[in-house]
Amino acid sequence: MLQIVCADSGTICPAVLSAYTQDELMRRLADHLKRDHRVRVPNATILGYMASLVREGVETS
Repeated sequence: MLQIVCADSGTICPAVLSAYTQDELMRRLADHLKRDHRVRVPNATILGYMASLVREGVETS
């Protein structure tokens, strides 16, 4: 399971996004940025930076 902790980017945001693939995680991140941070179109710079923060997460069920 891959994970992005939004606060790792320097924002004050409690979101922790998880997915099994990098592509799905980036889709969830783009949706989060649009919905919660009002980023109209997340560009390659933002997504690339956030991709560098991806870590292996622990699956909770």
